[in-house]
Amino acid sequence: MHPARKLRLWAQSATLLSLVVAQAHAADYGSGAISDKAFNPAISLILDGQYASYSNNDTARDVPGFQLGEEAGGFAEGFTLNESELNLQANVDDKFYGASTISFGYDGGETSVEMEEAYLQTLTLPAGLQVKAGKFFSGIGYINAIHGHATSFVDDPLPYRVMFGGRLSDAGVQLTWTAPTILYIQLGAELLSGNS
Repeated sequence: MHPARKLRLWAQSATLLSLVVAQAHAADYGSGAISDKAFNPAISLILDGQYASYSNNDTARDVPGFQLGEEAGGFAEGFTLNESELNLQANVDDKFYGASTISFGYDGGETSVEMEEAYLQTLTLPAGLQVKAGKFFSGIGYINAIHGHATSFVDDPLPYRVMFGGRLSDAGVQLTWTAPTILYIQLGAELLSGNS
């Protein structure tokens, strides 16, 4: 997708309003655990706005050999409010961390509400192991598990748009192992339901 000009409003992640009951992003990014100083649960609301302008009027993209879903199309021109998210995160106890993300979108005159993520993740398994179960963004590729408002670009890379329609999110179980080395090495496997 190659629009001539795109300007993301309000500094890429476009957090217009943030209801932070706790330090939602004081989490330890590697383990997902909320720090000891944070309230439990952490709640945040993210509103993502943007402005888009194209040199041609063709916002629908064609990729030869692929049948693209609706998520693979272009953005509407002008000012828009993209998908908004309500995030809830909490340490269940010293062994489990839970998170959920509810997304709100507006497309074609209709509002949609979707449970993007709702999962439990272990915190204290031995030997660098970690298990995540529920509905979550798959760990396939580098950016799939990162929400769109947190990336450094407006639209997803073409392989994600063509193969997954944006991001691959499904219900299942994920097992990861982080090697005890100076160089960060993490291996993982997932068993997903295939409904997405």
